[in-house]
Amino acid sequence: MKTDIIKEEMLPYFGFKGTVEVSESDPVNGIPNIIRTTDAWFVEYQLTAKGWLNYFLNPSVTWDFEILLEKRGKGEFELPDTLRIHHEAFKPAVFPGSTEVSFTKRIDIPAGSVEAGTYAVLAEVKMSLNGHPLPLAGYADLGIFQFFES
Repeated sequence: MKTDIIKEEMLPYFGFKGTVEVSESDPVNGIPNIIRTTDAWFVEYQLTAKGWLNYFLNPSVTWDFEILLEKRGKGEFELPDTLRIHHEAFKPAVFPGSTEVSFTKRIDIPAGSVEAGTYAVLAEVKMSLNGHPLPLAGYADLGIFQFFES
C-alpha cells in the first residue's frame, strides 16, 4: 500500500513529491499491516525532485530518511539508529536536459528487529547540507501495524 508524502518545501526553484510503501519481504497473505516478528520487511521511498535548482545543488546535500515506530499499549520501543536513520547523497540533474530527478530508496529491516506489539509507523524525509537541515521536510503516516510472534 503506497502512501503519499505530506511535505513542506521552501527552496526556490525546487520541489519534490513522493510515496512511501511498507511491505514484508515475502508476504504470506497479502495483508501489509500484519507482520510476523520472524519476517524481514522494508520501507520503500519513491521520490521525484524537480526544478532548476536540481542542476546546482551541492553533492554534499543528502536526503535523510527516518523510520519511526510508536508502540501502542504497554512499554516503549525504538529501532536502533543503524536501522532507523539512513542517508542518500543527492544526485543532481545533468545539464542540459530534464530538471526532474527520480529515485527509489529501499530500507530493509531484518527479521527479529521489532518486538511483538502494535505500532503507529511514520516515514520521514528531510534534506541536509553537511549535517545542517535545509528548509525541506516531509512524512508519510503509514498507519497501524501489528507485529506478532508465531
